[in-house]
Amino acid sequence: MKIDVQIDVAPLLLRLRNGEKRLAYGVVNALNATARRIQDAERERVQSTFVLRKRDFILREIAKIRRTSFANVRQGRAWVEIEVGQKRRLLLSQFEAGGTRAALKGKRVAVPLTGGPARPEFRAPVPPSFTFRQLRILRIDAGKPVQTRTGRSRRRRADVSFGGSRTAKGAVQFKGAQRTFILPETRKAPLGGVFQRIGPGRDDVRLVYPFVASPRLEAMLGFVATAEAVARVWFKEEMEREAVKALARHG
Repeated sequence: MKIDVQIDVAPLLLRLRNGEKRLAYGVVNALNATARRIQDAERERVQSTFVLRKRDFILREIAKIRRTSFANVRQGRAWVEIEVGQKRRLLLSQFEAGGTRAALKGKRVAVPLTGGPARPEFRAPVPPSFTFRQLRILRIDAGKPVQTRTGRSRRRRADVSFGGSRTAKGAVQFKGAQRTFILPETRKAPLGGVFQRIGPGRDDVRLVYPFVASPRLEAMLGFVATAEAVARVWFKEEMEREAVKALARHG
């Protein structure tokens, strides 16, 4: 995205002693001040639009300005770059234009069920013990973990029993920590899901993560529109402040 703004005070600054230098520093300072205002506006918008379960992390990622991205006279950089975090599991950029959330592995996405152990409340983050990394669900065949390329399936845990891992029909099962396991299709999870056994009975299980087809992400971020609106209002204001400072020093 590129935002162009007219500078009305440029002729005035150019008439001062060292006018070109004063104008250059004025533009750079105004650009950086406006960028910080855009950053603040983006953070306010995301807090009013999304439920932030990891607030500090998201606010750092929503509008990042790296040290080398600020405008700088000596480096000849008359622009500022503001970016949205692009970490592998971070979906912020996809909320700008909208799109489909692709699964990290396979064709389906595991969504923690609100009210279950992986998400007790809608605003609550997934407890560490119920993240997929900690559940470490493995493919079990004849009571033994099946070797994978990474070798992770060889790891054993005291809280996982691999005995009796074949069904009556001899199907292979997938088991993890916290007595969790995967079922391919149920009434509660038509596309399958991760369940947890909570008692000795046949039906003493609860759904933890239903699997869903790639969900649609709505265009909710408004990053570009917010940046344009802030720049139109505040760059001129910041440039006029720089002009006043320059005139005061000149006088």
